[in-house]
Amino acid sequence: MITDDEPLVPLSQAGKHVPRNIPRPHPSTCIRWALRGIGTPRVKLETIRAGGRRFTSAAAIRRFFAALSGTLPSAVADSARRRATACAKAELDAEGI
Repeated sequence: MITDDEPLVPLSQAGKHVPRNIPRPHPSTCIRWALRGIGTPRVKLETIRAGGRRFTSAAAIRRFFAALSGTLPSAVADSARRRATACAKAELDAEGI
């Protein structure tokens, strides 16, 4: 979540703040990251709306790429793991193990 102490960047300028080892994306790509996200499960770029415009922050962009690379724990992955564990326990109980 974008906090009050993070300087805001217009979403159209977000491509200038991606890590240096990644080619600079087109502004429409950053908008797509924010609105639709990428990957499975979907990872979206954090944004806020102010005055009819969307803004993000350099920290939000870093968190976005960290989530894509799997270096941040994901609540979605945790819930999927819990569902799989519950399903496996139910199968074992049904088998009497």
